[in-house]
Amino acid sequence: MSCLSWNCHGLGTPWALQFLKELTLQKSPDFIFLSEILCKHDRVDKVRNLLGFEGAFTVEPVGRSGGISLLWRNKQEITIKSFSKNHIDTVVEPQGGIKYRLTGMYGEPDHNIRIETWDLIRNLISTVFMPWVIIGDLNNIVRQTDKNGGRPYPSWLVEGFNNCITECGLHDLDLEVYPFTWERGYGTKDWI
Repeated sequence: MSCLSWNCHGLGTPWALQFLKELTLQKSPDFIFLSEILCKHDRVDKVRNLLGFEGAFTVEPVGRSGGISLLWRNKQEITIKSFSKNHIDTVVEPQGGIKYRLTGMYGEPDHNIRIETWDLIRNLISTVFMPWVIIGDLNNIVRQTDKNGGRPYPSWLVEGFNNCITECGLHDLDLEVYPFTWERGYGTKDWI
């Protein structure tokens, strides 16, 4: 299984579409999870066709923010179990392989209600009776060294997220090659 997850900040720009096409050609993922798509399902269907994927499920944005989508290569492999503005939970049944859960998740961006993401994970784990993979942008870190620059990340968020991971028996996979997934202010003194 090969997955690509991207917080694309909108699928409507030619730049975003070109970048996604190049990534898909380079990485050849079986699944693509997109967060903050900022578009309706008909736009995602066009992207799905352009990329040569057979299936897609979209939770449209509320107003001018959010929206998530999961795309997959083989329609016969996927069953949607549940979804919300923050997640798409599926069961994947690969031909001749082991059945597993795949959940695309976009964590609550507001620090003050981040616990809702952790509670969502706790609720989902109670229904998982097979191997489980969560992909996406959970808007959290597991250690202070996962962030460089700016103010320190609030300790209560790191502790709360780690408690959720431990309680649910999950494992954070380390990044390889480049240690960060997001940056702002590159080349300035305010680089984060």
